[in-house]
Amino acid sequence: MIHLSYHPAFDAFHAIFRFLRVAFRTGTSETEVDKLRILDYYLLFPWRASAIRLSQKDLEVRRIAKRLARV
Repeated sequence: MIHLSYHPAFDAFHAIFRFLRVAFRTGTSETEVDKLRILDYYLLFPWRASAIRLSQKDLEVRRIAKRLARV
């Protein structure tokens, strides 16, 4: 029996739209590849952002990630 499953992490078309989201959000046309891959990972798995150690000024990001994890 063949089982087909879909996950956006392995979809090339979904990756293009995620990269465009990052480009529009950052407002720049050039982004380093490593930074783009990290941002792409957290777009795919936003609940993982709650485990990141952040400075005090960036704690709002953690609150947003926790809210998205509940959705």
